[in-house]
Amino acid sequence: MSNENLYELAQSLVIDTPEGIEMYRMLAVKSALGLEVRTGMKMSRGVNVFQQGKAILESYGIKPKGTKQGVFEQLEDLMVLE
Repeated sequence: MSNENLYELAQSLVIDTPEGIEMYRMLAVKSALGLEVRTGMKMSRGVNVFQQGKAILESYGIKPKGTKQGVFEQLEDLMVLE
């Protein structure tokens, strides 16, 4: 294997377990929600990351707070626990 191929191999990431996929989804929602909280900008149109964040928290048995900032902080805490 050449050094170029080895470098490309080191740059790729495959998430193929249900737990890994869920963690990646949680990270993506947390990042998008953080963008909305910090800047007021939205990641994309038609996607409500606040609702997605609340749904993730509810799936873990956590009662979501009523604000974007609160849900963002709860997602951060949840990811530390995971």
